[in-house]
Amino acid sequence: MNLSVNRNKYLLGAVLLVVLFANQWLCSVIYLWFAHINIHHAKPWTWLQYAYRYGKQPQSQFWLGLSFTAGTLPFLLPIIHRFKGNKRPVYGEARFATKKEIRQAGLIGERGIIVGQRQQLFNREYLQFSGQQHVLMSAPTRSGKGVGVVIPNLLSWNDSVVVLDIKQENWQITSGFRQAHGQQCFLLNLAPRDYQSHRWNPLYYISDDPSFRINDIQKIGQMLFPNIDNESPVWQASARSLWLGLVLYLIETPPLPVTMGRVLRLLMQGDEYLAEQIQQRTDEAHSLSSQCLLALKEYLETPDRTRGSIRKSFTSALELFYNPVIDAVTADNDFDLRELRRKKLSIYVGVTPDDLQRLAPLINLFFQQLIDLNTRELPEQNPALKHQVLLLMDEFAAIGKVGILSRGISYVAGYGLRLLTIIQSPAQLREIYGFDGAETLIDNHALQIVFAPKNPKTARDISETLGNTTIKQRSRSRQLSGKGGRSESISEQHRALMLPQEIIQLGKSRSILIVENCPPILCNKIRWYQDKALLQRGNTAEQSRWQLLPVPKVKPQLISSPKVTIKTTQGAESETVTPQSSFQHVSDNPTEPTDEELDVLVDSFCEQVYGEKS
Repeated sequence: MNLSVNRNKYLLGAVLLVVLFANQWLCSVIYLWFAHINIHHAKPWTWLQYAYRYGKQPQSQFWLGLSFTAGTLPFLLPIIHRFKGNKRPVYGEARFATKKEIRQAGLIGERGIIVGQRQQLFNREYLQFSGQQHVLMSAPTRSGKGVGVVIPNLLSWNDSVVVLDIKQENWQITSGFRQAHGQQCFLLNLAPRDYQSHRWNPLYYISDDPSFRINDIQKIGQMLFPNIDNESPVWQASARSLWLGLVLYLIETPPLPVTMGRVLRLLMQGDEYLAEQIQQRTDEAHSLSSQCLLALKEYLETPDRTRGSIRKSFTSALELFYNPVIDAVTADNDFDLRELRRKKLSIYVGVTPDDLQRLAPLINLFFQQLIDLNTRELPEQNPALKHQVLLLMDEFAAIGKVGILSRGISYVAGYGLRLLTIIQSPAQLREIYGFDGAETLIDNHALQIVFAPKNPKTARDISETLGNTTIKQRSRSRQLSGKGGRSESISEQHRALMLPQEIIQLGKSRSILIVENCPPILCNKIRWYQDKALLQRGNTAEQSRWQLLPVPKVKPQLISSPKVTIKTTQGAESETVTPQSSFQHVSDNPTEPTDEELDVLVDSFCEQVYGEKS
């Protein structure tokens, strides 16, 4: 410790000695230059020699003093600046970031999430957020979020991506380019009217190992039947228990397909049918597992009225799978969500605006399962997990509360999952996740993109976030009599860096970036169709530069249902009826139906379920 202190003292002394010699040499050079003497004769002590010999002469005193001042200032000013007291502005010092600060924030580079652009002298450069952190975008409808952020990222992101593609415009514009550059592209259209969709079976990911099977089933059950705030958890817990029993029954009863639709139809065959199957399997060599039997018996031994409530809770969560097309889309798997970090995959989750609210639970389940499957192994533990996954979640609030994110957004980035979350305003998050939950989500996004809001309250919140700056205001006054001079005073006043009305008036071309550990950034929006580089990558209505990958058709099929025993409304008697039809997806159908036959099929289903044509 003492050796280190002594070494520092010697080093400081050497530096001061060098500075002193340099100072005296510079003073000597300046004095000789003033005296019109060859400066090459200057030595560090030359100035002192002239001061000693001619210092008493008035003219020499002036030039000696001037040369000393000029020679000392270059060394003195940095010291003064270093040790002077930094007087901080009274009302704040908010300002926009400089180019150096933008670079230090990791926004100038060739990789990352595109968040805006800056105007250079002769060109424009993208602002790209590198690293692993999440991005939150707050933009009202029709503000350019698709053309300015969504599509530019789909045309530039090099790793895997999963995008909520409302209206399927992103698929049309960007999938051809991504496919041509090494990406495997899939369109998961959950309710396609043209029957074109790749398929995703949530139950495909249940482990074949009985030791882990129940855990996987229970995870999906928790996503389908989450506990509801301010309500008794009994009904949801009972529905999850029934879910476990039904899924185990299908797994343990080959060759029955294990699909969401089949689970629903198994319950709809009636409680007596379930009881018969349990009894029949108990007498057979291949009996059901104890976990399956316990879960089903718990449900069947519940009083009738309670059992009816459990059944209602169960079917209300799975009612989407009455739809034969949705049943077909979720009956098999064309891609593996576990491969997103191993291979370059692009999955477009297609939905039309009129179906968004109805399909929100299914979209929610998809993203929850994706995150769950990809947060089981860290990239540091497996070199094969070499790709980041960008979850581009447009209209994030519309799919409801994503429970796994509200609990785990702080750690998913470490697994290579990056969120680009798009909302209309923070108020949407507060409505769904509550105030504290929304604040947690927002705080875990390291960068926020802000487009001009329409709500004055949102504008006030943004203005407060940007902070205040101190300005100097000059005021003048004079006497009323007109006699005498005028007085002038300068005072410090506070002002918001941007007033709420200025934020609302940002316009269609500018946006604000709020970044961790960096002053806010005022930047330009991107219009991908006005950018030459991006325009060459995307398909437009006028020109399709890249061929789209053909999307296969799903094949819903009408089959007969078994007889079901149904009690009459009086409860005195029961009758056995045969429902006219039920739907099931048959993956290897020998003959593909025509479009006309498929339309008749769907119309027939809707007439039976809803009593009218769709």
